[in-house]
Amino acid sequence: MKLAKLKWRFILLFTLFCATTFFSQTSIKVLSYETSTVQPGFYNALYVSNTENILRARFRVSNDNGKTWAIEPTSIKNLGKVPNSSQRNITTSIYIPEKNILVSFFNSLDNPQIAKYSVEPIEAQKDYYLRYRVSNDNGVSWLFDSPLVSEGNFSQKNPFPGIWTGKNAYYIGDFGSKPIINNIGEIILPVQATILPNQNNNLNRNNLYNPWGTTSYTDVMILRGKWENNQLVWKMNNKIEGDPKLTTRGLIEPTIAKLENGNLLCVMRGSNGGIKDPTFKLLGYKWASISEDDGQTWSKPKPWTYDDGNPFYSPSSMSILFTHSNGRCYWVGNISESNPKGNLPRFPLVMGEVDQKTMTLIKSSIITLDTQKPDEKAKGNLDLGHTTIYEDRVSKEIVVSYQRIYSKQKQKDWVTIRLKV
Repeated sequence: MKLAKLKWRFILLFTLFCATTFFSQTSIKVLSYETSTVQPGFYNALYVSNTENILRARFRVSNDNGKTWAIEPTSIKNLGKVPNSSQRNITTSIYIPEKNILVSFFNSLDNPQIAKYSVEPIEAQKDYYLRYRVSNDNGVSWLFDSPLVSEGNFSQKNPFPGIWTGKNAYYIGDFGSKPIINNIGEIILPVQATILPNQNNNLNRNNLYNPWGTTSYTDVMILRGKWENNQLVWKMNNKIEGDPKLTTRGLIEPTIAKLENGNLLCVMRGSNGGIKDPTFKLLGYKWASISEDDGQTWSKPKPWTYDDGNPFYSPSSMSILFTHSNGRCYWVGNISESNPKGNLPRFPLVMGEVDQKTMTLIKSSIITLDTQKPDEKAKGNLDLGHTTIYEDRVSKEIVVSYQRIYSKQKQKDWVTIRLKV
């Protein structure tokens, strides 16, 4: 027990050291760093009540603000029978206080040739589509299950412009793609979409556009949902398209935030590498786009920069924007010292504040939350690329939870960090 405590204290002190030395000026402070061999309840959690501090995270629920957790999946008795071969993988949710409802979004597959519990099968690149469910009892049960379909002359087979289920797909890439509410009360949901071919020499095995010969190539779609008769009606105006000469996988896993001036900021994962860039000569960045009209139109994406105007290196990994009740906007993701190689390295994991006037990352605010320790290199590549985040209603602390995944180690360590901002 004493050795375990000493190890934990060493990890905490190491993290605090990194947090205070990566850059010199910051208002973000690490309060605690806890590890576990089992998934913490805080992972992908959110509040689901106006009056009580009830947290829900997929199959877990806490009625005491995270002190204790119980396994309590949301009841599906009102949804009818889901086909045995279908997948319904909950990815992200939003609680809407004004309506006292929880809305959850599911990456869905209805292809009977795909094993029900297969993870990211190659066919998903043409078969994935989105469904949503609504709860009005703090996540105890669902009212209904419905596909996302654009208003107008669209259907589940052709739910949005340029999307044909079974030919190309649209889906939520990772936990950073959280929905928000815009200035006019619409749900803004950032997703990604594979692209139908336009040149026969630029295809992958799914007959999809893929100019660099990578695992996938996607554009970003920003969906806008408004309430009509207790259902969501969706719109999508224009895609955010990457320059295929500058990012080998297009734009991936968008994360969005509403800023103080009402503008929306979208930060996206890009990539280098692939068959046509085997030595990683392209530069690896995060990409940014801005909307000044509540998500209807978006600016041409550019490499995201520090507040001094310089871009920074970042691997092809998820990141997440988060707005705190103090009005400030923060970003959590990976920053590299040198040009990354595709997905690698996915460390260190850092956090910094967004300058809401310039919509850039304040360099002096950045702290390191976690990174590879010297004695961990033998475990293989470290992946700190799948973070979740929420604000504790009581303490106003930010709670960040994620996995520490090593390529040569089957055991995954889980981390929960509490920060003061």
